[in-house]
Amino acid sequence: MPTPRQIARDEMMRRISEIGFAQLDAGGPHALNLRAVARELGVVSSAIYRYVADRDAFLTLLVTDAYRQLADSVERNGQPASVVGIAEAMRAWAIAHPRRWGLIYGTPVVGYAAPSDTLSQGTRVMRMLLEALDNAHPSVDTPSTALDEATREDIEALRREWAPQLSAGAVELAVEAWSRIIGLISSEVFGHFGEGAFRQPAVLFRRAVERLANGLGRLGA
Repeated sequence: MPTPRQIARDEMMRRISEIGFAQLDAGGPHALNLRAVARELGVVSSAIYRYVADRDAFLTLLVTDAYRQLADSVERNGQPASVVGIAEAMRAWAIAHPRRWGLIYGTPVVGYAAPSDTLSQGTRVMRMLLEALDNAHPSVDTPSTALDEATREDIEALRREWAPQLSAGAVELAVEAWSRIIGLISSEVFGHFGEGAFRQPAVLFRRAVERLANGLGRLGA
């Protein structure tokens, strides 16, 4: 059972994250300012560093929480057993929170590299996608480019860690699907299609993801 001190610390971290996201949503990563967070919390600036040591720690807090929010939203609003359901829930969250999406899937913040402890939250949606492929039978085409030994070993390592029930070919297709889903969402969120290019981008997205899901052997409802 958490102690009162731990409860108070957790609440302070929650408030720091909440204010940080307000800064991010208003002005992007360059608007993040720990001194401004301290002012809003009503504490001296030195006190905030007992919770968040520096800018990188602040970014790590927000990156981890953004991944968590995305995964929670997919679990809550999507269909975790459906490739299409997962993709559409990802898109909905990204459109609602474009700068949070940009923080985790956009241009990296200069001078910052997310530490490995963000991976537990950062891989949750990818793991959902792999679970959605469980018991599916993807049609694995053989590309003309041969698979080199290093890439084969990398795919096998992912398969063993994340989805031992799937074939290496299915895991390779899942990685490709993941990249294409993120690319489709980012193209819309960051305006790469051009303003007004598609009046119904949701239809374009669903058709693309349905086509992708068909190729994976599992069409989501």
